[in-house]
Amino acid sequence: MASEAVNGKITADTITVKWDVKGGADRTEHPEIGENRVLAGTPNIQGITITSDVDVTVHCWADASASGEPTESIDGPTNGKEKLNPTRIGSYRVDLR
Repeated sequence: MASEAVNGKITADTITVKWDVKGGADRTEHPEIGENRVLAGTPNIQGITITSDVDVTVHCWADASASGEPTESIDGPTNGKEKLNPTRIGSYRVDLR
């Protein structure tokens, strides 16, 4: 991990989310806590790896609006890849837990 929580503040490199996309084109992102993020093209996700210095939950939605009940919620950090039933994900948000 490149950095960690400094003076109680979560830094940009604290969290890494790697999306295992069905058919290839995996994506690695460094989201901020509480930031709604869009996954371009609404990929078919079959797994996720969450690396984090703090306990988090990644909430996922099928559409890009990140509204309503999440389609999936995954706690992290994970010990390696967490397999998912292939699901189209349009947006996500990382929250502290």
